Amino acid sequence: MNEWIASITKAQRDIVRAHEAQVDAVREMLHAGSKAADLQDAGRRMADAQWKAWLAWARLWGWTK
Repeated sequence: MNEWIASITKAQRDIVRAHEAQVDAVREMLHAGSKAADLQDAGRRMADAQWKAWLAWARLWGWTK
C-alpha cells in the first residue's frame, strides 16, 4: 500500500511541475508579445519621423507647400 501511495504522490508532483512549466511558458510568450508591440510602436514612430524629414526636404526644394 505504501508503494501505491508513493507512486500516486510522485505522479501528482510530476503533474504540478508540468503545470508550472506550462504557466512559465505562457508567461514568457506574453512577455515576448509585449516586446513585439514595443517594436511595432518604434517602427511606427520611425516611419513618421522619416515622413516628416522627407516633407521638410521636399519643402526646402519647393516640391510641396
